[in-house]
Amino acid sequence: MWQNTLNGVLGLILFVLAFVGLTGAALTWTLAIIGLLIAIIGFSGSAGTREIYREQRGTR
Repeated sequence: MWQNTLNGVLGLILFVLAFVGLTGAALTWTLAIIGLLIAIIGFSGSAGTREIYREQRGTR
């Protein structure tokens, strides 16, 4: 569960780094797109894992 959250945070860091001091428009947009994808996948995986864990424990 924490791994998905970590992936989300790392994706956000990668997204922010895309706009801080890097040269080249292609590099910037590549990092931004990849960072957002990692963040979205990481956070969505984290949310799904929490829901499964709650269902297994019988709580909401």
